[in-house]
Amino acid sequence: MAFEMVRFNGRYYIEDTTPPMEDMDDQDWDFDVETAGQEVLDSIPSRGYRKWLKQMRTKYAAKQRYFDRYVFPISGAPHDPTPSRRQEFIQLPSELPQAPWGPFNLIINLDREVFTVNYDAHYKLGDIPRDNGVWDLVFPGAHHESRLAFPALELPERVEGIGYASRTVTPRSCIEDPREHWLVRVLAEVINKFATTIRQFGREWAPGSFPFRELTFALLWIASGKAKFLSFPRGTCPHRGFELPDRGYFGQDLAGESAPLFEFGSLFHRRGQPSGVSPTETMYWFDDVLISLVLVVDGGAVTAAVAWGLEQGRSNFQLIVMSLFEVVLGEVSTKSDQNSAKDPFVKISDPLQLSPLREEECMSTPRECPDPVKKDIEEHRATCSHFALQQDNRSKTHFYPGFASLIKFLDVAARRCSAVKSTGMLPAEMYCKILDHVDYPTWRTCLTVSPAFRSYCLLKCRIDDRWRIVPGPARYDTPFFSFDVEDRHTMQTIPLKETKYQRGDHGNPVFNWMPIVGAEPRALMVNVVLDYQEDWGDVAGEIDREEDVTDVSDESE
Repeated sequence: MAFEMVRFNGRYYIEDTTPPMEDMDDQDWDFDVETAGQEVLDSIPSRGYRKWLKQMRTKYAAKQRYFDRYVFPISGAPHDPTPSRRQEFIQLPSELPQAPWGPFNLIINLDREVFTVNYDAHYKLGDIPRDNGVWDLVFPGAHHESRLAFPALELPERVEGIGYASRTVTPRSCIEDPREHWLVRVLAEVINKFATTIRQFGREWAPGSFPFRELTFALLWIASGKAKFLSFPRGTCPHRGFELPDRGYFGQDLAGESAPLFEFGSLFHRRGQPSGVSPTETMYWFDDVLISLVLVVDGGAVTAAVAWGLEQGRSNFQLIVMSLFEVVLGEVSTKSDQNSAKDPFVKISDPLQLSPLREEECMSTPRECPDPVKKDIEEHRATCSHFALQQDNRSKTHFYPGFASLIKFLDVAARRCSAVKSTGMLPAEMYCKILDHVDYPTWRTCLTVSPAFRSYCLLKCRIDDRWRIVPGPARYDTPFFSFDVEDRHTMQTIPLKETKYQRGDHGNPVFNWMPIVGAEPRALMVNVVLDYQEDWGDVAGEIDREEDVTDVSDESE
């Protein structure tokens, strides 16, 4: 397959340029794919480049106006984008594309004037080497050096230290209960599903860009425990039967009582509102926690975040400074007396890696020309290692330290925001019994009543309207994450173990869940699917409580 992608105003328009299979013989397939790639290359003129560039930008500006006017705004019932709505593209334009793989994946970047072959060979769009054809461009050599260009954004120089009195603290990262294991597992799956896209395009995204904002907001929403999950009837999984990425919007026919839902990462939106579920700013308040999105998590970013929070009139607050790869957790406190005001004091963590995904893996940056065989082996090993690590229940704290600490940190923030500190007049056991029978919205409201009520609620953490995670023995006789759930209607407890759905497998898992992020609007993460089946095997052992790397976190005081 040969795919042509055109980037304009941050959006990717993807077209399959391969001739139809019925028009090709088996022996001609490689030749025709190369021909298709060569045709894309030949469509970019070496002479008259500036005129061509202006025409292309005008052409895609018109396409953007079409989609923004007739396709993406939703004012009534949801609709399915037909091929005519997609025009000639294999999927709807997106800033967070599910980019295809093939012998030739060619990107014409009209924003930064870069021509990219297979995501990691980048050339100046107006000065592409043409002497030896398109195959010669797959692995750039020394003779191409003067014609190379890179779409990655330039990173600011890292600043050490912050501009306020401070000390470094170590956040807690011990994952202790089934709810926390579940949240880390969901976050790991988000990274697992978007890792390829982040590797391909992540270094091209500014903190204020749509994909950067949406991904970081989804991680925060899930880590805070705010995400509700869309589940399907037992023994069925309707999302397997059609292509979700082109719907963009889900009504009651698919989402049931959770409707309406947008597809996460799509550009669909209610008329008059922006696309996405995240705030449009790079600094905002997430409940009472200051969030700052940056390219580089360093002292300069922390200083800017603290200053912004103080300017907002806050004297005591928690803060999170994060990129797509790292996170810093901190707390600002200001004590004053009647005679004088004290300067703020900052307790801050060192940068924590969110996941095994590293910034150095991104393909938009300059790199030495790799040996193709060695490069393929290294990438294969990295992929297999990542898959193995994210399946290991015992290793989540070690391989997802940022996520583990983020969950703890946001839980502390939620407890501090509780409306009252009272434990109530009734015995705790009675409150727990009452909470067993409340609906999902009431349960979520009770989370904010008091720290004690939050603890009662989280003893049985709701996944959706019906199912909740309950304390129980975790099973390590398989490499898959397992836990117990309780049916709120029947009060039956069912042990579950994770399974992997295989395409074409009609024995669908008993349970499958997708996270829903955002308050209004809300988005369904259709490609983040967690599949489980009943596990009535031998249940042995108790939850393996990992030894914490520290005693008590300053953030949790």
